[in-house]
Amino acid sequence: MKNKITLFIKNLNHKQNLLLIYKLLYDMAFILLFLFSCLTITEGFLPNFLSSHLNVTSLILSLLIVLVAIGKLGEKLDLHYSIISIRKKKSIPFLVVLIILLLGSSILKFPLWENLLIISGMLYLLFIFYRIILRAEH
Repeated sequence: MKNKITLFIKNLNHKQNLLLIYKLLYDMAFILLFLFSCLTITEGFLPNFLSSHLNVTSLILSLLIVLVAIGKLGEKLDLHYSIISIRKKKSIPFLVVLIILLLGSSILKFPLWENLLIISGMLYLLFIFYRIILRAEH
């Protein structure tokens, strides 16, 4: 089995090697994003449960390095993707509710009027970002 894999890799040309590296980096980015989202959700519901044991900075830096490598390799390979319309996504309301719940649970120690002010400001920013994205689609 090992000989078949090494023979397969030796038979690849330079562009195919770069495409293979690009695909592996893409998969690594997906795994890192999934881990980061799970960590964020866990931290939202159980504060300091994981962050006291894990270094979140290393996860964020590794994710940033992988995303930059994907971008640079994609430019070198001349890969382009079409923009996905945000209107077709049915998960947006779920994500907004999740953001509000995580934000609300993280600011429970503040007084009620500060909580309302922070959440309304966050909703306003989400609305502005949504409008910017919709304007960019047209």
